[in-house]
Amino acid sequence: MNLPLTPSRRSDFGLNGAIGTGQSNPGDVLKIRRALQRTGHGEFPPKPASNVTPGLMDAIESFQADFGLKRDGIAEPGGPTERALNVALTALDAGGEPGLA
Repeated sequence: MNLPLTPSRRSDFGLNGAIGTGQSNPGDVLKIRRALQRTGHGEFPPKPASNVTPGLMDAIESFQADFGLKRDGIAEPGGPTERALNVALTALDAGGEPGLA
């Protein structure tokens, strides 16, 4: 799927550090869990863990697969997964679909 990864109106989603590479910021972990749940990628408990879990890695990889990205379970600031999440969240905020196939 070829999606534009530079939305005209950026959502408020943004990472401070990488997810899935070892030491992840707990705030970023919670932020990406909420974002993935909004896009339909992953079910997380009301008070999800603030650390990277296998379920979170699966959700990231599922999102990456749906957006035609490399399935590596890594989300980095400014990277393709973060940019695709911004596109999806911006579309949802505008009342549209997240752009999934």
